[in-house]
Amino acid sequence: MNYTTYHRQLNTLLDSLSGQKPPRLVLIWGSSALFINEALSALKAAWLAREDRQYLCLEPSDWAEEVKFGQLVGQGGLFEAAPLYHLRHGERVDKWWQYFTRLPREGEQLFCLTIFRDKLAPASKTLQEKPLTLQVSCFPPQMNELSPYLGQLLKRAGLKLSREASHLLLTSTGDDESKLANEVTKLGNIFAANAAEISADSLAPYLGLIRDNHVFQLTKHLLAGNYSKAQLLCQELLLRRESAISLVGLLTRHTRLFLYTEEAKHRHWDLSQQARLFKLPLGVLRDYAQSRHRPAESTLRRSLQACQQADMALKSTQALSPELILTQLLETIAGR
Repeated sequence: MNYTTYHRQLNTLLDSLSGQKPPRLVLIWGSSALFINEALSALKAAWLAREDRQYLCLEPSDWAEEVKFGQLVGQGGLFEAAPLYHLRHGERVDKWWQYFTRLPREGEQLFCLTIFRDKLAPASKTLQEKPLTLQVSCFPPQMNELSPYLGQLLKRAGLKLSREASHLLLTSTGDDESKLANEVTKLGNIFAANAAEISADSLAPYLGLIRDNHVFQLTKHLLAGNYSKAQLLCQELLLRRESAISLVGLLTRHTRLFLYTEEAKHRHWDLSQQARLFKLPLGVLRDYAQSRHRPAESTLRRSLQACQQADMALKSTQALSPELILTQLLETIAGR
C-alpha cells in the first residue's frame, strides 16, 4: 500500500517534531518525485514554524568528502539558529551511509537525506533501525489507492466531484500521480472552491488531453493502415468524453509527419538531419519514413486540408456530430 504507507510515515514524522525526542536523521526516498518534494516541503514548514530554526540545502559536491561534511554539519555557536540540513541527491554519492556515522549525537540539528531511487543501499538498513531515524518512502499509489489519493487532493483544493466525474478524471490521468495532482490544481483554478458538486458533463470539456497509451495505439493503427481499428478507437475515446478537437489535432500531426518525411525524401535528408531540422525524435521519424502504408503525397495534402476543415467544423456553432466529422476525416486520410 504505497500511498497509505507514505501518508502514515509522513504524519509520524511531523508528529515527532513536536515530541520530546525528535529524529536526528530523516530518509525521504523513493521513485515518486512528487511525493519526495511534498514530504520535504512539509518537513521544512514544520521545522521553520518553530523559533530559532533555519534551513540549509547541501548538494552532493558539498558533502562528498567526509572532512568537509564534518565541517559543514559540525556544532554551531551557542546563539546560532538550529539548522535543518537537507542533503540532496543522496543517490549520486557512493557509500553515503558512512558520512552519517559521524553525525553529532547531541544538539538541535536535523539531517534530511533525499534519495530518488527504487531501492536503498543495503547498509541503510542499519540507519533505518536506529531509534532516532525516521523514513518516508515515496512511491506512486497503487491502482486501488488512486481513489483515496484523489479524495485527499480534492479535499485540499476544496472541490467535490460526483462519482462519475471522479471516474472520468482517473480514466483521463491513469496511474500518473503527478498528472492527477496537476489536473486537480487546474480544476481548482477553474471551479470555485466549496461550490456545488461537479458533474461529469461539467468536467469533461476540461479533460481534453488524450492519454499517452491511447496516442500510441491510434498512431500504431494509422501507421499500419488499419483505419477501421483507428475509427473504432476514436469512437471509444469519444464515448469516454475525450475531446474531438484533440483527436483531430492528433490526426493532423500524423498527416504532417508523413509530409515531413516526403519533403526529406525529395531533399535527400537522412534521419539525423530530419530530427535536427524538424525538432522531432529520431524514432518517430524512423517509424514514418519506414511505414509500408504511406499514402500518396496528393492524398496527404488533401488530408491536411480535411483536418483544417474538421477543426473549423467542430468549433462551429452548427457543427455536425463529432463521430461523423471524424469518420469522414479518417476516410480522407485512408484515401477513399
